[in-house]
Amino acid sequence: MKQREKILAMLTGAVVLVLFGTKLVQWTVIAPFRELDKRIADAQTRREKISKSLSDLASVEQKWKDLAGRTLGETPDPVKERFEADLQQLLQTNNLHTGAKVTPSQTFTNRDTGITEIAFTIETMGSLQSLTDFLCAFERRNYISRIDKLTVTPERLNRNPAVAASPPAASRRPPPRSNKPGQPVANTAPPIAPSHGGDSSVDGPPLKINMTAKTIVAPMAGVLTFKPVEEIQDQEPGRLTRPLDAYREIYATNIFRKYVPQPETRVLTPETSPAVAHQDKPPPPPPPPPPPPNLVLVSTVSLNNEPVAYVRDNDKRTEPPKAYRVNDSLHDGTVVLIHPLGMVVRSEMKGTPEAGTKDYFYKLGDEFGKRQELDAEAMPDVKRQLDAALREE
Repeated sequence: MKQREKILAMLTGAVVLVLFGTKLVQWTVIAPFRELDKRIADAQTRREKISKSLSDLASVEQKWKDLAGRTLGETPDPVKERFEADLQQLLQTNNLHTGAKVTPSQTFTNRDTGITEIAFTIETMGSLQSLTDFLCAFERRNYISRIDKLTVTPERLNRNPAVAASPPAASRRPPPRSNKPGQPVANTAPPIAPSHGGDSSVDGPPLKINMTAKTIVAPMAGVLTFKPVEEIQDQEPGRLTRPLDAYREIYATNIFRKYVPQPETRVLTPETSPAVAHQDKPPPPPPPPPPPPNLVLVSTVSLNNEPVAYVRDNDKRTEPPKAYRVNDSLHDGTVVLIHPLGMVVRSEMKGTPEAGTKDYFYKLGDEFGKRQELDAEAMPDVKRQLDAALREE
């Protein structure tokens, strides 16, 4: 073998030895370190996911405790008893208890969530105002509940208008005429009652009410514990989307009330008699007070800490109610107080033996013809607020 061949063989062996050594170092040293770095990176990624899951679980746990803490119990049976007792109390408080039937429905448990739903069917009768008050009180309860399948049907007192009683024969007689000169002929005929059925009062006809009230029972979630509602009470404002006073407009403008046209007023000309010479005529009587306008107080609210009363003209139902404030002229006087239950108008008694001023109370939802003179004993709160408002002026 020549010298050149020996050198090439030695160089080839050295290259092979270096390559083998490099591979050996990669297999024995570098590869384990790379695997360790990859495992460390995977562990850090897994740690971040677990930390995020723990924070989410803490939020979910708190939400679950808040939800379960607004239930009436841990098992269905005591929840049924408490829920039914509270429904009976709400019906009693809001004048819907007469003839009311509260019937339990079949319970339903969701397989995915484990939440049990308890329902009661309520059948009763009452006015629109009582129903509105009941729903407002129900929505303000501090436990989870809801109303489903609410149906309202007006109950007519006389379903057959054809058999309505006709006016008595006495009402067809002409009114007696006065033979005194200078006095108008009085119309003493009784007013003709409407011949149709139904209740025409401001409360409207009685309503048949059918609804379903529901609540839930939260499932037991392992080691998580919760404390149900101990005392049932009202929340302010609860689940109501508007202030309580705003819901009075529902029954103040009762859609179930049947419209009754106002009776026609007939003006009878007085009978004249020949004048008698040298006869002293009695002084004419004072003119009668003007008939009350066909107005209704439909709402009292507070706008920017200023009380406002809304009055609707029943002869112009297509127009919106008109707003009145304190010191505005209304009817035959001036508005001096606006109260949540109505308003007070001070009238001057001109041309009458009772000279001076009188305060009249206009009740919310009543026509102006039903106003009442303000009585301190019957309405002490209104009288006290009126005196305070007058002192401030």
